[in-house]
Amino acid sequence: KGVMRAGRYASVPRKVLVVLQFTVSVTLVIGTIIVYQQINYAKDRAVGYTREGLMMVEMTSPDYYRNLEALRNELKNSGVVEEVSLGTGPTTAIWSSNGGFTWRGKQPELQAEFATLSVTHEYGNTVGWQFVDGRDFSRDFASDSAGFVITEGVAKVMNLENPVGEIVHWAPGWRPEADFKIIGVIKNIVMESPFRDQLPTIYFISNSYSWINIRVAPTVALSEAVTKIESVFKRVIPTVPFSYKFADEEYALKFAAEERIGKLAALFSALAILISCLGLFGLASFVAEQ
Repeated sequence: KGVMRAGRYASVPRKVLVVLQFTVSVTLVIGTIIVYQQINYAKDRAVGYTREGLMMVEMTSPDYYRNLEALRNELKNSGVVEEVSLGTGPTTAIWSSNGGFTWRGKQPELQAEFATLSVTHEYGNTVGWQFVDGRDFSRDFASDSAGFVITEGVAKVMNLENPVGEIVHWAPGWRPEADFKIIGVIKNIVMESPFRDQLPTIYFISNSYSWINIRVAPTVALSEAVTKIESVFKRVIPTVPFSYKFADEEYALKFAAEERIGKLAALFSALAILISCLGLFGLASFVAEQ
């Protein structure tokens, strides 16, 4: 207020306010640093597949299903596509999960639920699975129609040291129960929020699909690839508008909320530091004048 007060405790309120002001500023700065460190940590987290150059197309019309074989052949012959596969969901989200699994050594009280994804044989080559043990699905083995490819998380839940070759009985309730053999184990795949543990996932062969996965050739520019792929879709399925997503772009959206918080925290930190410095300058000027 510009009034000089004398006495033993005259400066206490001023000191308390200055300390409080800088404490808030330092806390905001520390919080901002932590937020950005957590975002960068999650961004650098191994996702278990190759996001770059992976295109996803949702099959929103029956015309897709009637022309799948022709579409796949045309895409493979376009010169810009390495592989094409199908799945019941996108690689960046979990659309279904199931229970009803039993295996050798399972504890009776354990209620295990896993994400389940129906795929075609080429799915692993398309998304870039990283195998830990076993092998991928193959059209050379008719028995793979009753095979499982599981993530490391599934093997951990099942407590199987050597899961390849183990038999898993599955009675989901929505399909006939059957015995499946584990043929391969892959690294955990980050499909949901990268800031939390992922639901262990089981992949199996089925004829139920809703997404097309396209691996763009790495030697081709994405803009050129998209143009040629779009022309193939319009030629084979002219009745359906061409709509697509890239896995890396969809994955980046998972950080949108955290990045917004980080930017707001940085803004408030800068404002708090500015206000604190103005207050300190005013206090120093006042004391110097007195």
